[in-house]
Amino acid sequence: MDTQVTERGNTNLRVIMFPWLAYGHISPFLNVSKKLADRGFLIYLCSTPINLKSIVKKIPEKYSVSIQLIEYHLPESPELPPHYHTTNGLPPHLNYTLQKASKLSKPNFSKILKNLKPDLVVYDVLQQWAEGVANEHNIPAVKLLTSGAAVFSYYFNLVKIPGIEFPFPAIYLRNIELVKLGEVMAKSAKQKESDDVDLFTEGNMQIMLMSTSRIIEAKYIDYFSDLSNWKVIPVGPPVQDSMASDADDVELFDWLGKKDENSTVFVSFGSEYFLTKEDMEEIAFGLEISNVNFIWVVRFPKGEEQNLENALPQGFLERIGERGRVLKKWAPQPRILNHPNIGGFISHCGWNSVMESVDFGVPIIAMPIHLDQPLNARLMVELGVAVEIVRDDDGKIYREEIAQVLESVIAGEIGENLRKKVKDVSKNLKCIRVISANNPSLPIKDPMINDADDVELIDWLEKKDENSTLFVNFGSEYFLTKEDMEERAFGLKISNVNFIWVVRFSKGEEQNLEEALPQGFLERIGERGKVLQKWGPKSRILNHTSIGGFISYCDWSSIIKCLDFGVPIIAMPIHLDQPMNARLMVELEIVRDDDSKIHREEILQVLESVISGKIGENLSTKVRDISKNLKSIRGEEIDATAEKLIQLCKNNKKSK
Repeated sequence: MDTQVTERGNTNLRVIMFPWLAYGHISPFLNVSKKLADRGFLIYLCSTPINLKSIVKKIPEKYSVSIQLIEYHLPESPELPPHYHTTNGLPPHLNYTLQKASKLSKPNFSKILKNLKPDLVVYDVLQQWAEGVANEHNIPAVKLLTSGAAVFSYYFNLVKIPGIEFPFPAIYLRNIELVKLGEVMAKSAKQKESDDVDLFTEGNMQIMLMSTSRIIEAKYIDYFSDLSNWKVIPVGPPVQDSMASDADDVELFDWLGKKDENSTVFVSFGSEYFLTKEDMEEIAFGLEISNVNFIWVVRFPKGEEQNLENALPQGFLERIGERGRVLKKWAPQPRILNHPNIGGFISHCGWNSVMESVDFGVPIIAMPIHLDQPLNARLMVELGVAVEIVRDDDGKIYREEIAQVLESVIAGEIGENLRKKVKDVSKNLKCIRVISANNPSLPIKDPMINDADDVELIDWLEKKDENSTLFVNFGSEYFLTKEDMEERAFGLKISNVNFIWVVRFSKGEEQNLEEALPQGFLERIGERGKVLQKWGPKSRILNHTSIGGFISYCDWSSIIKCLDFGVPIIAMPIHLDQPMNARLMVELEIVRDDDSKIHREEILQVLESVISGKIGENLSTKVRDISKNLKSIRGEEIDATAEKLIQLCKNNKKSK
C-alpha cells in the first residue's frame, strides 16, 4: 500500500477514528488523523455521509490513500432525516434525538469493525458506548478529548469530588452560567438511560488523548492527571490548514486585502449556536458605532433561514457600506484568521476557534454563551490573549460595551498588548509542534508560569541550594487528621530542612493555616519553608534543581513524575494502591506503627538522611538513572505502543 509516511516508516497499524457528529469534534479528529498518517498509520475516519461530504475537501491529496472516509449510517426516522445526521445547523430541540439515534446505531458500528478489522479505535468521549462495541471485537480503544484540559479538569473536579474547590481561581463560572449548567445537568440526568456510560468513566485503557498543548495548559493537564488515573497525552491544538477554494472567497479576500494591517475584526459564533434576535441587534449596533472594519458570519438553523435585511436592524447593511461584510454561509475561518489585516476575533470561544486564533496570533474578543465556552474564555484571559465582553446578571450584552472593547482592541494600547502576547504564545506553539508530535507520552518541563503566586514561590526556591529542599504533598483527595498534620509539622520543624508543603482541606471545612498548624509553627520555620493552602505546580516544583526529595502518599501519577524528574521519594502511603506503590519504589518509607500512627522522630531521621546523608546521595543517583532512561525512550514510546497493539491483535487472531 502506497501510504504517505515519514522517516519512521509504515506501522501497518489500522486505526478507526470515531468522532461525535459535530464539526467541532470532527475537525480535531481529522487533525490527529493527519498526524498519525504522517507516521505511517492507515486511518479510517468514520462519520455520517452528511458530515463526510463537508470534510472531504479538507483532506489534501497526499492523504488520499492513508486517510479513508467510512460512512456510518444512523437509523432513519421522520423527525431525523439524513440531512439532520449532524449537529451542523441542527435545530436545538433535535439534539437529544440525534444523541439517541447515534446510540441506536451500535449494530452499524459493530458491522464496520467486523468488516475493517482495525487494530485500534480512537473514540470521542461523547461516544463512550463505542469502547464497549470495540471490546466485543477484542479491539483496544482509547478516547480523544476535543476540548481543553482546563475545562475537563474543572468539570471532573465538580462531578467526581464536589467537596473540593477547584484550585485555579482564574477558571470559574459566573452565577448565570452556573444556573445554565445546573439546567443542562438536570436535563441530562432526566434523559439518561440505564445503559448510558458516564462521561468520566475510566474505561479499560487509562489513556486519554487530548487536543491541547503543555505550552498553554501544563498546570491543568498535571492537575487532571493528579485527580484521575488517566495518562494524558496532549496531541497538540486542533488547528486546520488555511486553504483557498471558492470563488466567493476570492471576492472576500480582495476586499480584505484593501484594509490596513490589524484593522479588521472577524465575527463568528460557530456552526451550532444561533444568536437571539436581541443579541444579533446589540452586536450589529456595536459593530456599527465602533467604526471598525469587520467580517461577520451570520448563521440560522436549518429550515429557519432568513433574509439578512430582515434579520438585521433596518438599514444596517446600507449604513456600514464597504466597512463590513456580512456572510450568510460557512466562511474559511483559518484563512481569514491567518490574514495580516485581521486584528481581532469576536468569538463564542469554542475550543477549536480559540486555538486557531491563538495559533494564528489573533487577539480574542470573548463572547461566550454556554457549555465549555465561558471556561475557555477565562483561560484565554488568563493567558493574556483575550478580553471578555461580560454579560449582565440576566445574560444580556450591550452595544456600548461591544463598541468600546472593539475600539480598544483594534486601535488602543490593550490591543497592542494582546497582539504581542498572543504572538508570543503562537510562536511557542509552532516551535514545539514537531517536538510535541514526537514526544507526547511523559510530562515535560512547564515553560510558562501563569500565576503570580507561582512566580513568588519559584523565586524563593531559586535561592535555595541544589537538592536542599523537600516537596510535601498528599494530593487533592486525602485530608490529614489533626494528629497527622501535627506530627508532620514537628518533623519538618526539627529537621531544619527547607520545604514546600501543600496543605489541603475539604470544601466547606477550610481553616486558617495558623489555626490548623501547631501554634507558632509558621513563625518558627520562617523563610526555611513555604506552606501553601492551594494546589501547587507539582511538575514545575519537582523539576527544580533545588528539590532533593518528595514526601508523597505514593499515588501512581506522583511516582511517575518523581521518576521522570529524578527526585527521590520519601514514601508515606495512606490507603488503596499507595502502600503497594510505595513498596515498589522503596528504599525509604516512613513506616506507621501498629496503630497506623506516624511519629515526628522518624520523620526527622528520614528527612536528614535524604537531604544531607549518604542514603540521599544513593537515592538521587538511582532515581536520576531511571529518569535518564525514561527520557532516552520518550520519543520511541508512541511507536512502541503501536507495535504492542499490533502484536495484541495478532495474538487475538491466533486465539480465535
